[in-house]
Amino acid sequence: VTLSGVVIGLVFGKRLLRRSAREMRKSLFIRMGLIWRWHLALLCAITALAIVLPQNPLALQTYQSETPVLALALGATLLSGPVFIDILPMYLVFMVFTPAALVAMERGHWLGVAAVSALAWGIAQTALPDIAFASIGERTGLSDSGVPLGLYFNRLGWQGLYFAGLAGGFLMAQERLSLQFLSRPLGTALALASLVPTAVFFALPKVIAHGGLGPEVNDALLAAFDRADMTLPRLLTFAAHFYLAL
Repeated sequence: VTLSGVVIGLVFGKRLLRRSAREMRKSLFIRMGLIWRWHLALLCAITALAIVLPQNPLALQTYQSETPVLALALGATLLSGPVFIDILPMYLVFMVFTPAALVAMERGHWLGVAAVSALAWGIAQTALPDIAFASIGERTGLSDSGVPLGLYFNRLGWQGLYFAGLAGGFLMAQERLSLQFLSRPLGTALALASLVPTAVFFALPKVIAHGGLGPEVNDALLAAFDRADMTLPRLLTFAAHFYLAL
């Protein structure tokens, strides 16, 4: 997700800088159309499998075979989606907001973009998204039919990774991204600090499996590193891995 943001920021950021905002939006929406068509093709294939397979595997959710038209409609509008294809609908939603973010950064409103992204991430750490989807499901009757709204990945939480990558890619497009600090004492200190969350994350499955901490503590540890909402420990762990990869 982050690397996708980097590539989009670099490629379409250059288009914004060298041509115009209009050309950037046009080419970006063409790209989105291509991705959406592949997303729709995957939806159709998975729904067809859910219908024709004699015994629906657990991975193919029941509502896809019982209400295929509704499943396709919700999937096509990015309101829902089966397992296997969480990334594309999430990616498409991020790309919808990409032109505005690129134009804002080009005009120097970096803090504004960061503040909106941080606010969205903060909302993802609350129960508000789940409450909103549950309320919509109850009012529309989707809950009674077993049709889920939303995706496994909380888009409000994961957008932070994408837009951080987008900012880095746009800095590259502007030729303003400098990584010289990596070879300085600060870079070494950050690398050593990054080893801490990396080690904790590596040890987490072993602690849960063999620590004898009890189910409640294990559940709390898993919730702290939940990747669906991109919690703070998970975000710090990702940042540490990403920095070490540099």
